[in-house]
Amino acid sequence: MSDSTEKPVERADPPGGVGAVKKALMVLGCFSGAEPLLSVTELARRVGLHKSSVSRIVATLEEAQFVERDPASGMIRLGGGLVALAAPVMENFGLSELVRNGLQELAATTQETCSFNIWDGEAAVSIEHVRGSHPVSHYAPLGLTKPAWCTATGKVLLAFAPDKVMERVVAAPLVKYTEATLTDIDAIRAELRTVRTLNFAVNRGEFYPDVGAVASAVRGKGDRLIGAVGITVPMYRFTEEKILFLQKPLTTMAEFLSKQLSAM
Repeated sequence: MSDSTEKPVERADPPGGVGAVKKALMVLGCFSGAEPLLSVTELARRVGLHKSSVSRIVATLEEAQFVERDPASGMIRLGGGLVALAAPVMENFGLSELVRNGLQELAATTQETCSFNIWDGEAAVSIEHVRGSHPVSHYAPLGLTKPAWCTATGKVLLAFAPDKVMERVVAAPLVKYTEATLTDIDAIRAELRTVRTLNFAVNRGEFYPDVGAVASAVRGKGDRLIGAVGITVPMYRFTEEKILFLQKPLTTMAEFLSKQLSAM
């Protein structure tokens, strides 16, 4: 009679061998939009490997930025390094060219840095950007993860996420990055309702104290959420008048991209 607690027996693979690659892909395949955060123990259970083996696989994937550790829970999630792998796929579907052209037009109109961001199940991730023409402008590297409750792109993507996803994110420990960061759950829920109504989110120095931003969601066929267009502005010129000035061209571009993507 077998022991139900017996650990899986593994065959040793040479470093860098096909077996090692397959195991790494198995680990990556465990994540989904419904389950963006998983522990090493849970990953080991799902792929049928020893926890120590999965820990080594995760460490290797972490070095390549294919996975990262959630700072609040310590659990594992997909990382921004996967964005680079997704770029050729975007090119094949024409998405990259469409988005880049839209960002270039928006940056020319606003003179500010514009970006396109996708939802990784837990936060916004920047996958394309165009720098503004102002001598002083904010720049963030591609693959940057932006918390959902205190960034403009994160807010708008969270606002249009399924309710259970929204509740999971706001129920987790929320880091107060600056004095302006909201951490009150009821206040965040109220703000997200407004964001969903207007398709317009604002970040007033809530993630970095010297950076403000606005964002609007982009949707595709079947009203499926594709991503968010964002505009970042140094806080010293991020006035209420500036926010109002940015709202129209931003939401107009988001609507244009949505129509184009719905037709593809």
